[in-house]
Amino acid sequence: MKKAVIVLIVITILFLLVIFILRPGVEEKSVVLSEDRQSFQVLKEDGQVVLNYSINDWRDWATENWEIILSEPLAIGDEEITPDNFYSFNSVAMAPDFSRIAFSLSAYAMLTDLSLINVIDLADGQVRMMPAGTFGQVGEMIWSPTGRHLAYSLHTARAMGDRLSVDNIANLTKEFVLTDQEIVLGLRIAGASDGEELNPNFRDLVWSEDGQRLYFLTDSLIQNKTAKWSIKFDGTDLVLEEQIERSTEEITGNLIINNPGLEEDVWYLSHEAPGSPGLLTKLEVGDTISCSGPDYFCQGMADRNHDLSGARVEVTGIEQDNLFLVQQIKLID
Repeated sequence: MKKAVIVLIVITILFLLVIFILRPGVEEKSVVLSEDRQSFQVLKEDGQVVLNYSINDWRDWATENWEIILSEPLAIGDEEITPDNFYSFNSVAMAPDFSRIAFSLSAYAMLTDLSLINVIDLADGQVRMMPAGTFGQVGEMIWSPTGRHLAYSLHTARAMGDRLSVDNIANLTKEFVLTDQEIVLGLRIAGASDGEELNPNFRDLVWSEDGQRLYFLTDSLIQNKTAKWSIKFDGTDLVLEEQIERSTEEITGNLIINNPGLEEDVWYLSHEAPGSPGLLTKLEVGDTISCSGPDYFCQGMADRNHDLSGARVEVTGIEQDNLFLVQQIKLID
């Protein structure tokens, strides 16, 4: 009897091994947002295009499903918002299992952005959308390891990284929105009270391996400090982990200026970060920065020359007050 049990166990283990070996592996993919933010592509590792999705594709889908999906009409003030008001993609992010793409779009009216979060299934092309808009323009966007939640920062007319939001993608509901009020309160409780007001500049979003907690950085009420936080996926248990000295950063990306919906005559940088291939950062470019490149480039930066839009650059500086304060900029050939 004992021998038969052992044989049965061995057969079961061999059977499971065969299934594991023969099971098709998950094929990694990447998502790339176009420089004009009018489309994004999903690519296999060999460069083969899996999906090419444009803003017009989304508008066609949204027009057919608008009233069915939305919990209430979209509006900014008295102005009604329709699919035609959404002019470009803000952020795109690949799900951990490479099966879905999360993407955001924003409409702009009365100096206000209104964003919509969408998810497209790569297997059948089905699009799902959050039933309500979120005020602000999506910046960083990152999936939880379980693929159940989506975290993203929001830029508003007041400041970059002004708010932090987490959505439950499984059932298309919002878990929470975090604002400056909760951050200021947490800093004061911790004794960091050099100031009274703060634009938090939510950034560097990272999930724990089990998807239970989200880690992120904000500015601090203490000058030259950065605050590191964590919070549970449902918006409870906000913890100030530590405060660290602010250091310079290097970012590589493409210059943007005078695009629709962006502040006029202000430089922005379109760039990528792990899990967030479509970031847009506002640059503070002063007269005293160090500039490496031809004369036309350095002079064009000072003159806000829109002909430099799209130029590939490397910037060095510090994030402060929801801006990237550029200390050095280098044109990349």
